[in-house]
Amino acid sequence: VHWSVGVEEQFYLLWPLLFLVFRRGWSLALTLASIVLASVYFTQHATPQAVYFHLFGNLRYLGLGALLALAVFHYPVRLRERVRFPRPWVQAALVISGPVLLFLLWGWAQDYPTRLTIAHSITTGYFAFVLLQQSLAPPTTPWVQRIPFVNWLGERSYGIYLLHMFALLLVRECMAPQHVLASVTLTIALTLVLAWLSHRYIEAPFLRLKERAV
Repeated sequence: VHWSVGVEEQFYLLWPLLFLVFRRGWSLALTLASIVLASVYFTQHATPQAVYFHLFGNLRYLGLGALLALAVFHYPVRLRERVRFPRPWVQAALVISGPVLLFLLWGWAQDYPTRLTIAHSITTGYFAFVLLQQSLAPPTTPWVQRIPFVNWLGERSYGIYLLHMFALLLVRECMAPQHVLASVTLTIALTLVLAWLSHRYIEAPFLRLKERAV
């Protein structure tokens, strides 16, 4: 968790600088596309550890997300028309694609760097489409949004992502290895408690400050 947050923070430091240097949308888009391609090239020549942990190895994902944000900002109507598919078709695609992506990443691409790059590119493209489709088109599963606990988890998802490792390490130190079910249950419960505390006493106050600033 810590290294991934570090990579994110490095990108967040660089992202505003790109806006200062490149004033026009097309120049920023070309720069981001170049960064994504350079990151893909880097993954073909760096060590697996560098590809996984280094900022430049992860810029292919972050850069693509930034490109999507630019596209949505400049062409929301055009993109909305292209990602508006019949809801059953989208639901079926989401269900079928899961096993296919797992096969690509952990079956077909194992121990083959070029294959792994291709699999990651396909997976990244798929999730880019999911982000666009779920952001611009009508909700695929609107009934999920009416479940209070799901909304509660969504509001605290960043805290869950950030703090679950602390809960996992603490439970591992306190529980015997053979108590798997109890350890998993306690880890989930402790993670949710930590995420709730983080959201209430750290994240929510900062979100209120952001609303005042905007």
